[in-house]
Amino acid sequence: QERGHETPVPGRVERGQRHQVGVRRLTHAIMMSHVAAIAVEMLALVAFGNALPSGVSKDSVFNIAGEATDIEFLDATRALVSTRRGQIYIGNVNSGNKETYMNVPDTDKFGEVGLLDIELDPNFGSNGYWYAYYFKKSTGKGRVERFKHEKNSGGLKSRGSTSGKLLIWEDTTNARNGPNGNGYHYGGQLSFGPDGRLYLSLGDQGEEDSAQDSYSSGGCIMRLHKNGATPNDNYGKSNVDECWIKGLRNGWRMAWDKTSNRLFVGEVGGNNQNTATEDIHVLSTSSGGDNLGWPECEGDCGYDKPVYTYDHNGKPGCIIGGVVYRGSSSAWYGKYFMGDFSRGWVRTLTFSGNSKTVTQITDFDDNVGRILSFKEGKDGNVYYTTGGWGGSGGVMRYNLPGANPQQPTDTPSSPGPTNPAEPGSCLAYGCGSYNANNECQCDGQCSGQGDCCDDYGPQCNNEPEPSTSTEAPCSTKKRHTDLAKCQKYCKKKGIKETGNAYTGKLKTKNDCPKCKCKK
Repeated sequence: QERGHETPVPGRVERGQRHQVGVRRLTHAIMMSHVAAIAVEMLALVAFGNALPSGVSKDSVFNIAGEATDIEFLDATRALVSTRRGQIYIGNVNSGNKETYMNVPDTDKFGEVGLLDIELDPNFGSNGYWYAYYFKKSTGKGRVERFKHEKNSGGLKSRGSTSGKLLIWEDTTNARNGPNGNGYHYGGQLSFGPDGRLYLSLGDQGEEDSAQDSYSSGGCIMRLHKNGATPNDNYGKSNVDECWIKGLRNGWRMAWDKTSNRLFVGEVGGNNQNTATEDIHVLSTSSGGDNLGWPECEGDCGYDKPVYTYDHNGKPGCIIGGVVYRGSSSAWYGKYFMGDFSRGWVRTLTFSGNSKTVTQITDFDDNVGRILSFKEGKDGNVYYTTGGWGGSGGVMRYNLPGANPQQPTDTPSSPGPTNPAEPGSCLAYGCGSYNANNECQCDGQCSGQGDCCDDYGPQCNNEPEPSTSTEAPCSTKKRHTDLAKCQKYCKKKGIKETGNAYTGKLKTKNDCPKCKCKK
């Protein structure tokens, strides 16, 4: 049974003729996605009426003045909460006390954009780095930027800092001057994958055809090195090196499940309430180059088949991708928590092992309000953030039976285990070792042989890391011995040869080492 508010939601604003589905797309959507949705909904829907499941309770953790877009946990009691207007709080999840942690400079809030997500570095305990996906008022562009955690005296006195600030990625589209200029369908969520790469879900930027346009970041899931370099094995779009997969209408929320090494992506559906579907896709590290199908169709329509999809049936819908629970509550272990912003519910999906087969859908909670994101806390419980568009929000907690806290993360920690060789890595070529805990994977004998050889940055060149830089690091060190890769790199970075303007026609592989960074 579908329930919820019949009000405008993120991504639901009509945008004229560009958003009307053509006859071919409409016919395909009706024939394919409707059948898929019915097939999924035929599974047993376990419902608890107005009550939560047995042993589960819910309480309010924080009240937030503004939409609470994300929550990140420092330890079992402290968390960071981001708001769309750019303010980040640090708070105690037990007492509810909070203080301002940082105001992300120059944040632009309009349409659906603003400060949309924050993500801790996998080695946050030792390096204190964290990342933000937000839009700058001075440029109108979305960007991923790295910031620093300053512990200070600890507790709620820790603060975010621009020391060591580093631009990881910036979009080429000004959201205010783009195809529609309304700031809709820019995603998005950051999530580190099991390969150590930083992933970012985007959307079609309010222009549906951009999801397939080989020159646009629209509709992509981006894949980046955490130092701002671009992996050389992204295959999403031929002219957007950072694009890993394409065809995504609006990836408002996605998250990696590190236990099964699978990426769960919530794709917000279209505006035609009679044909639109809300979809959950499950991807893996080998999914690079996949096409999720938008705007050709929605649901199960011949592209990447969603593991879960449901029809709008004449009512608004806005899926909020969630998390696979990996805490100590055995009753909920391995279940995927997801919700719907406009319908006000939370459901869980049960899978057959690590397959894409959904065996059970549980109607977990039908009174959640305007849900915006999920996160598993370090106390073993599940949290979600809320916020009506333009209104206030907060953080809620599901207290699960048997939940136990984990260890704190903002104190120095020992390096994690060395990762096994991945296809195309230096280790696979016998040229050294790959360790996701290292800042860069440089080995002169492996140049051009894999991603880990492309992590050139300040650390790789023994250069001091900039304290206030807003640009990605660029290197004077030879990047590739392969001429074609050298040309591509120099052209992309706008590098000029020493004494002569770069012409894009390097003649030999020895030309690239002569290139020096010149802005």
